[in-house]
Amino acid sequence: MTKKIEYDFLTWKSFPSSARLFNDEQEGFAIWILPQARSLPVTPGSTLRVEANVKQKDVAVGPYPSLIPIDGWNGKEWSRIVTHHIKLGTFDWLFLTFESKVPSGIITITPALFGGAGYKEAPAITWFDDLKIYQDDKLIYANDFSNWTPIIIPAQIITGAAMIKFIK
Repeated sequence: MTKKIEYDFLTWKSFPSSARLFNDEQEGFAIWILPQARSLPVTPGSTLRVEANVKQKDVAVGPYPSLIPIDGWNGKEWSRIVTHHIKLGTFDWLFLTFESKVPSGIITITPALFGGAGYKEAPAITWFDDLKIYQDDKLIYANDFSNWTPIIIPAQIITGAAMIKFIK
């Protein structure tokens, strides 16, 4: 099997698209996408609030749930600031929100989307929509995914790397 990422150009919550991560691999593999413009300037000590709508089908294999991680850059290296783990299973659109303080030294952040693994008999599908990031209650990032040109990174979790392709 191959892994792939698709954009879902149907109207879900916003026009024209949701990010749809389709994972037809099972245990040990996952799918990441990142926006091409990765760096959002932030102020150390400020509060970040992330909001998104998420819909999921057949995400079943822990410890590989769907995630929304936020990474920070201190001028020398990237580090994980916060990761929101999305519950396993199948569910319709769910509004998620989470907060984190920007650590000392962090000058920019980047969001990512991670699609979890599925059952052996069914692929996992995760939709993300209306991703928004606030810094001290001021909107600093809002995207309906219509202009994402993702950087697609094959995940090497347990059993090796997977081939990932972008289908638009």
